[in-house]
Amino acid sequence: VLVALGGASCNQAPSEPIANAEPAPVMAPLDATPRLAILAAYQPEIEALLPSLSEVSEYQVNGVEFYTGTMEGVDVVVFLTGISLVNAAMNTKLVIDQFEIAAILVSGVAGGVDPSLSFADVTVPAKWGQYNEMVFMREDESGAFIPHPGLGPEFAPYEFMGPRGMHVATLDDPSPTPRKFWYEADPDLMAAAQVAAETVECKQCIDAEACLPRAPVDVLGGNGVTGSVFQDNADFREYLFETFDAQVVEMETSAIATVAYANSIPYIGFRSLSDLAGGGGGVNEYPIFEVLAAENAAAFLREFLIAYRPEAE
Repeated sequence: VLVALGGASCNQAPSEPIANAEPAPVMAPLDATPRLAILAAYQPEIEALLPSLSEVSEYQVNGVEFYTGTMEGVDVVVFLTGISLVNAAMNTKLVIDQFEIAAILVSGVAGGVDPSLSFADVTVPAKWGQYNEMVFMREDESGAFIPHPGLGPEFAPYEFMGPRGMHVATLDDPSPTPRKFWYEADPDLMAAAQVAAETVECKQCIDAEACLPRAPVDVLGGNGVTGSVFQDNADFREYLFETFDAQVVEMETSAIATVAYANSIPYIGFRSLSDLAGGGGGVNEYPIFEVLAAENAAAFLREFLIAYRPEAE
């Protein structure tokens, strides 16, 4: 039974915007000290960070534990976003609302996309994009995939799936056009990372009896891609490399970068390879290398803080 409710009609014109609308009140931060936010997605990543945190205070908001203190002499707040895009975006905004955030740093693991990279290598991409913001195209009688007019992909599609960017509003650009796909890491933060790369020491061995055949390398620049998918498919890995010239793939950083961009906060991400995103033989390797990779990402971040510290003082 369909019941018509009195009042509005389906054809009713939209209401006019409210003139001279008052801005939403700004909530007082839990901690007024300007800090760098250090974001990890899951437990092995934050466990590689917390032992380096001094003068620790703890806060909990919406079930998220925030740890404030100093790391390498820099005021920071460290926390878990949770895994994948929604958690990452939601809790990045939460830390911005609850603390005075000067910059956002991401530390953790990723799957390797670039075939020249291997386990425990550390990447610091110059930009990040979300590959599974997509249009799914209709298949015609010939078997070809046809995009809806005006909703075409912006990159080469993978079968019927065509990646494209998003309209992301900012204070300076409330009606953005065109769509944005790539989110660039802050150049000053990248410069500090370049200094850190000259002195960082990454681990090669898991334990006394298990060592990688070569020492991990650092790769600064290039591209990282993010999706809400545990990517463990060799063919799709090749597609990501060919289409986006990506070095790594994971599930949070481009969402974090989007929130940082929308709020005019600089960001950078440090991602070490826990697996080859479907490019290796046998089963996915991350249970073997996730701790080593998390520790190498954290080691690079700590060295970054030492290089960045003069700017923070």
